[in-house]
Amino acid sequence: MNYFSIFLFLFALSSCAQEDITLNQFIDTTVEFEKQKVVLDSNSFSLMIPIWWNWKSEDEDCDGKNMIIMANAISPADKGGHFDVISIQKIKSQSNSNNLQTEYNYLLKLSKNQSKGLKMVESGKTDVLSYPAYFIHTKSNTGNYGETEIISFILNSDEQGFFYFLTAEASQTEDLKKNMSIMLQSLKTFKIK
Repeated sequence: MNYFSIFLFLFALSSCAQEDITLNQFIDTTVEFEKQKVVLDSNSFSLMIPIWWNWKSEDEDCDGKNMIIMANAISPADKGGHFDVISIQKIKSQSNSNNLQTEYNYLLKLSKNQSKGLKMVESGKTDVLSYPAYFIHTKSNTGNYGETEIISFILNSDEQGFFYFLTAEASQTEDLKKNMSIMLQSLKTFKIK
């Protein structure tokens, strides 16, 4: 095999490797979809989600001390049984801080230390939402079709010592870019009342 053939073979192999899609690439992918407005019973926030998704407040999972709010929007399953989830949580500071950057740094360190099969794609400060926020973007790294890719945003809440966690969790299927884009477009409509 000559050098040129080896080069072509290596180029073909590297082209097949799936590149990570960044937060900005997901945001730049605009997908039109019908929306429904959801408002949490306590009237603490509103959000626009796809009209065909189910919305549920998970009050039974909230203890009123450490977790005040937990609400999920879930997509219908695709042909392979994969589905996507938008989760909104209002949680007491994990770092015992009132500072958003301190909370982010604590959670980033925690996620790196407890990654268990997840790869860190990117993280940092973002202006994607209507509020100052940080984000952590991870994904399953086993190469199995349909595994999870997660983008979580951390932002201040209206209550000192508590933060909102907005999470988009998508299945790594051929529709990943479209589905994650829809979820991020939905999260961009998040409004604290």
